Amino acid sequence: MKKLFVSQSLAEVELRQSVLAEYGIACVVRNQYTGIARGEIPFTETWPQLWVLNDADMAQAQTLLEHGQDSAAEAPEAWTCPSCGEEIEAQFSSCWNCSQERPA
Repeated sequence: MKKLFVSQSLAEVELRQSVLAEYGIACVVRNQYTGIARGEIPFTETWPQLWVLNDADMAQAQTLLEHGQDSAAEAPEAWTCPSCGEEIEAQFSSCWNCSQERPA
């Protein structure tokens, strides 16, 4: 078992765990509830941790998480409606102003 990821945010750790679970990589989250011990032990020791159960899965897990971060960094760009010229945010597939579908 190897430690893969540590974060101050439990949500961040659990998100990464769910990504790895989709690929069949078994992981456990440690320190979910140790925040109450802050002050008694160093605060960084209380942060949630993601551990890969099978050492052989470690390289693949690192690659998957790095790829996911790269994908998030490459956010899609806004687009301009060809019908009315309105600028539309990237997540929308049709124009809010005239209902024109996003071009391919």
